[in-house]
Amino acid sequence: MSGQIYIQDLSMHSDLKLPSASCSPVIDPHVSPDGTMLAYVRDNELHVFNLTRYISKQLTSGANGHMITHGLSEYIAQEEMERKNGYWWSLDSKYIAFTEVDYSGIPPFRIMHQGKSSVGSEAQEDHSYPFAGGPNVKVRLGVVSATGGPITWMDLLCGERGQANNEEYLARVCWMHRNILTAQVMNRSHSNLKILKFDIKTGQRKVILEEVNETWINLHDCFTPLDKVNTRYPGGFIWSSEKTGFRHLYLHNSDGKCVGPITQGEWMVEQVVGVNEASGIVYFTGTLDSPLECHLYGANLFPDADNPLPVPFRLTHGKGKHVVVLDHQMQRFVDIYDSLGSLPKVTMHSLSDGSLIVPLYEQPLSIPRFKKLQLQPPDVIQVESKDGTTLYGALYKPDSARFGPPPYKTMIQVYGGPSVQLVSDSWINTVDMRAQYWRSRGILVWKVSLLIKI
Repeated sequence: MSGQIYIQDLSMHSDLKLPSASCSPVIDPHVSPDGTMLAYVRDNELHVFNLTRYISKQLTSGANGHMITHGLSEYIAQEEMERKNGYWWSLDSKYIAFTEVDYSGIPPFRIMHQGKSSVGSEAQEDHSYPFAGGPNVKVRLGVVSATGGPITWMDLLCGERGQANNEEYLARVCWMHRNILTAQVMNRSHSNLKILKFDIKTGQRKVILEEVNETWINLHDCFTPLDKVNTRYPGGFIWSSEKTGFRHLYLHNSDGKCVGPITQGEWMVEQVVGVNEASGIVYFTGTLDSPLECHLYGANLFPDADNPLPVPFRLTHGKGKHVVVLDHQMQRFVDIYDSLGSLPKVTMHSLSDGSLIVPLYEQPLSIPRFKKLQLQPPDVIQVESKDGTTLYGALYKPDSARFGPPPYKTMIQVYGGPSVQLVSDSWINTVDMRAQYWRSRGILVWKVSLLIKI
């Protein structure tokens, strides 16, 4: 598509190509919540295209050629923090919050293409790469009207050493109702995280929540603003924290004060997938039934301090890892799931009780390639560490009929960082082709998930 944007009206069966003022590609396009506008980045500047009037407008300026980008996330945000976006539509489609990233303080790093037959610019590329211990990019957060006009800069500057030691990284940005803008900022050692609330007219800020952990704080996407029409906690939000050693959901009021826990226990909440404020239910995925599986659950949104927390109710069926998508009416959900012994399936269910509505897709097992590869699910084992913690491992055993009895040469696969789980009851472990290859060569592979205690 050559970096161009095409818009199709399904009722008219016609295509509309976004007008191009240059040969530069369109990057990261997003339709506004009301469906009338399309925002995108071109030449490091933020633009908006009106889908009803077919007019494009540039909202920012001064970036191109000055080591600055507007509306694009920087390398560390994308690679290490899972923040892919550099701009965000307000809920009413009237404003766009965006990042200004300044790379001028980062020395360029040249990468040579050793296999190129030619020399010169085609055989090399330069990047502003932030090496460990060196300076990071400087990031500002601005807000501009979707129709254009002056930019209001929020009281925030990440990456400025000595000025904001606890605000090295802009980790998350989220709009709340009534056009309240929030941002999550984190220090360089990942031991301090703050949620800031901004007045978009003045840029003034207020800290509404702060978490401190001397070891590590895992980033997540569980911050969920509540609707402004909620009469019990208007302007409140759902937050998740690992302050008990396990990630759980908590209800906070508009000032950031914790009202109480929504979930508890020795298991982990993975992700908030939907909230029905009218019925007072929050839907989330988690590991309540097994640390090797992930299921959809529902829990009471508004905790009752006078009574014990009820156990969340499970809505998905069958073993393995479940990824779900809820409809906007909070009536149904689509479940994409698999396990070590079963290929991915897609089904639709009722959100009220999890009952099956209709199967959507199932991969047949009789695929010639599967038979040729002779894939064998690994054996899941448990190992107790010195402090009594249970660690889970996956063993890919060679065929004893071909390679004889054990012991075998052994390869150990681990991941030493936080928030990554290698071993689970999921098809991805069965189709780990590297592990399966070594197994087919007579080598035992032991994959283990380490526990990073915080």
